[in-house]
Amino acid sequence: MLRASCLAECPCDTGVLHLQSLLLPGSSSSDFDTGCTFSPSTAVTYSKPRLATFWHYARVELVPPTLGEIPTAIQSMKSIIHSAQTGNFKHLTVKEAVLNGLVATEVWMWFYIGEIIGKRGIVGYDV
Repeated sequence: MLRASCLAECPCDTGVLHLQSLLLPGSSSSDFDTGCTFSPSTAVTYSKPRLATFWHYARVELVPPTLGEIPTAIQSMKSIIHSAQTGNFKHLTVKEAVLNGLVATEVWMWFYIGEIIGKRGIVGYDV
């Protein structure tokens, strides 16, 4: 007797998606066989390399700018403002325009995520 089921990535070595189900109390595992056994040690083994990769990139990408990088960022902002004033942005390649759009979207989304965290909710402020 199945209560609920979902597709979840299986931490076994097959790398295949298995149907994992929650059984009702009193039912046995022979009612439904997922084809994979899950244990805490398997979860640890599965997540260690992924967490190591995450922390590797987090140490590099999620650090605040150094004092040497701030003048470069200011110069970059000045060149963006200058290109907007003179119309030079019309001469960007499609690849450059898409990359600029993606960066702007990322900054915009981080702003909204910060607003949601600050409000402690998705909609409105408590007044």
